Amino acid sequence: MDLFKKATALLSIDRTRTYPRELPDQIRPWYCFADRGHSVVATLPQFLDGTDDLSQVLFPIPVRSVLRGWEEKQGVIVATSDLLNYDNLFGLECPDEDEEF
Repeated sequence: MDLFKKATALLSIDRTRTYPRELPDQIRPWYCFADRGHSVVATLPQFLDGTDDLSQVLFPIPVRSVLRGWEEKQGVIVATSDLLNYDNLFGLECPDEDEEF
């Protein structure tokens, strides 16, 4: 099973939708439409260390949030924007205007 499928196996996502603008080549395979709207299955920098299974640290992040700053590491997209935060209770926190439906 590829990494994207493994990471999203329990999520409700739509891969038939397309983003209304061109995405960078590296991001395009990670695109999906999820509960937060147009998203990229990615991770945050703090989750890369100490994991042997990257699928466990990948989750949908709004496209706009990823495009604010990102890099490719260990074969996955890492969202690097300072505007993103992960709260252990509430999950990903991002600017409301980054969610596109």
